[in-house]
Order: sequence, then structure tokens, then C-alpha cells
Amino acid sequence: MGDYHRARDLLKDAMTYDTGMPTLHVLKTIVATELAQILDDQTLLKHTLDNDVLEMAFGSGEPRRIGPIITAFAKIAIGRRQSQRARSLITRGIAAIPEDNQAAHVGELLAMAARYGSSSDATRARSLLEARVRLPNPSVAQAYLELWETYAALASRSKNRAQGSARQAAAIFAQLGWKHQEAEALALVGIVRDSQTYKNTTKSLPVLGDFQQALTSREQQVAELVLQGLTNRDIAEILSISKYTVESHVASILNRLGLRSRWQLMHVSTKSLVQG
Repeated sequence: MGDYHRARDLLKDAMTYDTGMPTLHVLKTIVATELAQILDDQTLLKHTLDNDVLEMAFGSGEPRRIGPIITAFAKIAIGRRQSQRARSLITRGIAAIPEDNQAAHVGELLAMAARYGSSSDATRARSLLEARVRLPNPSVAQAYLELWETYAALASRSKNRAQGSARQAAAIFAQLGWKHQEAEALALVGIVRDSQTYKNTTKSLPVLGDFQQALTSREQQVAELVLQGLTNRDIAEILSISKYTVESHVASILNRLGLRSRWQLMHVSTKSLVQG
């Protein structure tokens, strides 16, 4: 949601617990490195940057772990002008992505390959994104494909093309409610938004109108994605939760709104419920 200071507070609280599980170590490092760069918090970066976590992520064999950690470390390398290290990281990350990847967790890595990866990495990254765009519910992949185009345009110094692609990516991220990614896309072409703009804000759902107040913040997120036609699996990928958790949220949403199916939810208007 772009509430970076609150996210840092939550992370610091999480770090007070002694959690030795590799998965949790990887997750905390991903969040910490991203926040440290956004907030320019070198102390946070110093205490969380651990190269061993890369091997933990690759040891898991899960793209949803590998993609974000490679992206975070590559950004650090780019910021330090270590272009060769960034390219090496991206190459290793791209090689670990299967052909049937869903793009939600590795999209940024695929996009960055257009500018910071090798030509073969860039080509494969675009191919993976294009393949996902051709499948149902392509919004996430389409956003990252536009981001790929942004990076490619920046690499070729095509300013106008970069701005157009960045705005397209930002618009799709905005529709998804991904405020952080929206801001990151715009920042690539010099459009900077104050993170406070996003603090403690959850977009209302115009199509739900008065009924949105009956839902929790998480249920509003799930409802918005349902209304975009996404499946439970897609929603789980986007929100980084299990499919069963999504199913539970959908059931709760329907119960709160007095509906029998998700298809009725698709017909909710500001003033009335139209039976599907």
C-alpha cells in the first residue's frame, strides 16, 4: 500500500522474534532490503543484508522466493554501480524461472532484465511475460510487460517511449491496488510521489458503494480482484496468501453482503444488488 514507515515498524517488530526457519529469513530479508532502499535506511540494510539468504532462496526452488530476493539484491548492486554483479544475479534468477511461471512474484525481475540483464536474459524475460499475457487474467503480467518496455526504452535512451510505458504500467498497478509498484514505475521516468500520499489509504470500491463498509480491508482487496475477474489462484498469487485463504475471504464477503455466489458480487452496484 506504500505505507513504508508502518511497514518498517512491523518488520522491526518481527525481527525481535528468533525465527530460524529459512523461509522466514528469506522473507524478512526481502522486505528489509526493499524498505532500506526506499527509506534510505542504511542501518536496516546493514543488519539484514545477508548473502547466505540467496542460497536459502535458491535452495527452496520456489520462484516466489527467488524472484524477489534476486530483485532486491540486484537493486542494491545497481545502486552501488556494480553492474556486473547485477547482471550475474539477474542471469541466475532468470535461469531459475520455469516456463509456466505466473509472473506475480518474478515480474519485476523479468522487467529489470530488459535493462540490466544480458540480451538473452532480456529476450527470455519478455517471452515469459508475453506467454502469461496470453492466458486468462493477464493484468499483472501486462503491467510487468509494460515495465519491461520501460526498462528497454531507458536502456536505448528513448525518453518518450519510456514515459509512455511507465505510465501504462503505473495505471495497471493502480487498478490492482499495488501502490508501491505504481510509484516505482513512475519513479523510473522521474515522476516521484510522496509516500505519505499512500499512507493509511485503502481505495474504496465504487462498484460496491455502501456495501464496502461491511468488509474488512483484506476483504475489500479480495473483492476488488474478484470484480476484475481473477480466479482464486490468481488472487492468492497477487496477495501472497494461500488459495484456501482466498476461498475463506470470498465466502466471508458473500456472507456479509447476503450473496450466494461470486457472480452475484460481479453485479453489485452502488445502490442495489442485481441477482446474477
